[in-house]
Amino acid sequence: RYNSAKKDNDFIYHEAVPALDTLQSVKGAPLVKALPVNPTDPAVTGPDIFAKLVPMAAHEASSLYSEEKAKLLRDVMAKIEAKNEVLDQFMDSMQLDPETVDNLDMYNHIPPVLMEKCAALSVRPDTVRNLVQSMQGLAPRVFPAVPGSGPAPDPAPPPDDKQVLQNLKRILAKVQEMRDQRMSLEQQLREMIQKDDITTSLVTTDRSEMKKLFEEQLKKYDQLKVYLEQNLAAQENVLKALTDANVKYAAVRKALAEVEHKWNTTVQTLVASYEAYEDLMKKSQEGKDFYTDLEGKAAKLLERARAACQASEAHRQQLLESPEGPGAPPEPPAAPPASSSSSLELLASLTPEAFSLDASLKGKQRMNKQNFLQAQPGEGLRAPRPSDDPLSMLDPLWTLNKA
Repeated sequence: RYNSAKKDNDFIYHEAVPALDTLQSVKGAPLVKALPVNPTDPAVTGPDIFAKLVPMAAHEASSLYSEEKAKLLRDVMAKIEAKNEVLDQFMDSMQLDPETVDNLDMYNHIPPVLMEKCAALSVRPDTVRNLVQSMQGLAPRVFPAVPGSGPAPDPAPPPDDKQVLQNLKRILAKVQEMRDQRMSLEQQLREMIQKDDITTSLVTTDRSEMKKLFEEQLKKYDQLKVYLEQNLAAQENVLKALTDANVKYAAVRKALAEVEHKWNTTVQTLVASYEAYEDLMKKSQEGKDFYTDLEGKAAKLLERARAACQASEAHRQQLLESPEGPGAPPEPPAAPPASSSSSLELLASLTPEAFSLDASLKGKQRMNKQNFLQAQPGEGLRAPRPSDDPLSMLDPLWTLNKA
């Protein structure tokens, strides 16, 4: 290897070869590198296993401090609850709800129940058009007949009433803001008390200095206490202003109640008119079907009555043209055609009163037959009188004189 390197240098590189005693000795390369260890680093040593080892005196002092915090919280909560109770009683007596103090927004939308009826009518444009035309035709006759009817209720209040409403809503918004601020301060106070832990300071503090340490630590809550006291003190002024605004709102409330009543009455009237219209259309269709069927039955009855009249006329002509003299008793007539009896049965099927009519007609038939058999010679025929029952004309013997 040395000879090969020497040849390469002599023929190719021509580099100077240093003497052996001028070269430094080759040292070994380190395979690992040592890192310093910090015994206080939690990432290296982990959490302190003695961190929770607190002297008993520190535990006792921590319990005393917790009691001081609880006492502070109880005092503040007692004041808050007393004020909240007064506020709730006042609002209940006033019966003022910020969301419903004025219901003007409800007049900007059509009630859902009325929307359903409008949707049901919208699918029948011809019906609506005919109804509008009928109403326009009836309007000139109906409106003069109702002089006491006034215009439709106008939900918009006058300018003075609108100002009263705005003032009342502003004060009610202040009441709600006062409630929210009070709840927020109370929540902050609870969270601060829960997170407050001075155990580390208690370990290094002498017992004689504990009371002073407590006073210093409790001063951190003074700012929240001041805010809460200001909030509680402002309640009296807010309630006084709300009382004055409610006095002015009494007349406006009455007017709004009347408008709401008229609005609800109008909506109910429209819904009832739609339902009455639907019921009327249904009953009209039923009546139309009934009279259509009745017309068919009456037409059939007319045809059968005509056939009975023709048969009666033919029988009368047969009796007049008989070769026997007028003094001879005629032969009893044949039974009436089937069309006459069937027409009476059809007439009886139309109305319940026709059953008694059928019985009377049959009685008249038997009476006419007896009169015919008992007729004396020389008695002839007579023309029908207006007093005769028109239905008796169905009898073939109606032309004979009565005994």
